Amino acid sequence: MITGRSLTRAVIAVLLVAAPAVWFACSDNAPSSSTGPSLAAKTATGRPVAGLLGALAVQRRHTPALLDIPGVVGTAVTAMPDGGAGVLILTERSGIAGLPQALDGVPVTVRVTGRLMAFSDPTQRQRPAPMGFSVGHPAITAGTIGARVRDALGRVYILSNNHVLANSNGANIGDPEYQPGPFDGGTSADQIATLTDFQVISFATNGSNTIDAAIALSTTDVLDNATPADDGYSMPNSTIYGDANNDGLFDDPSALLGLNVQKYGRTTRLTHGQITGVNATVTICYAVSGFTCTKTPATWTS
Repeated sequence: MITGRSLTRAVIAVLLVAAPAVWFACSDNAPSSSTGPSLAAKTATGRPVAGLLGALAVQRRHTPALLDIPGVVGTAVTAMPDGGAGVLILTERSGIAGLPQALDGVPVTVRVTGRLMAFSDPTQRQRPAPMGFSVGHPAITAGTIGARVRDALGRVYILSNNHVLANSNGANIGDPEYQPGPFDGGTSADQIATLTDFQVISFATNGSNTIDAAIALSTTDVLDNATPADDGYSMPNSTIYGDANNDGLFDDPSALLGLNVQKYGRTTRLTHGQITGVNATVTICYAVSGFTCTKTPATWTS
């Protein structure tokens, strides 16, 4: 239950973290230009950046006014193509009006970054809740919203595991589901859905299971049909892969071997993998104390 990013974002992160350290290390009465060898800042390639300290002072002075311009999300100091320092303005989109070409004699360049956002926290309450966020029955810890599914009448449901929504067979139809799950602070005030149905798990010694699944009735007002916009994979395809005859089964299981897959989960967020085996039979423990399985494991076959 409880179980890469673009170069642009990486560069922005370095600027936002490193720049304050540079600012605080510089005295307010520091020279306005780097005239001596001891003050010559260099790029990662070892090339000096002329006028860095002066550009830092100019950027610091003009940043409040720049951030008041709609669409501007940040500023920094950068190395210009001629080797000198310039002020970098970060914007949500291109075509922002009113941006200067220079500030106090320091050249300005603009870079479109889009809106800068903190990464989603799947353990937090959110409405509508994205796929992959924390959810759970009041009697469990926390699990993951697997998907938003719809029936023939247009009603929408959370699809997750029996052990997440139905407490490993211990729940009753009509029980509430919390988002986030109880382990993540969810309470009755955070109810997002109502348990509607679940596939019973057999814990018998000779039992056999094929799915660990449950659904809980919800609404589109509180339940989204996509993973988080900032670090997810958007909306999943509703078409079953490799099912040309629409019988709900893979037409050729061998075609699954080597297939790249991805998922977004409450604990691991976005992960990628590859299918390396089919027709698996495994036993899974559902209750652990230390290193001991305290409940007869359930057997699963694909």
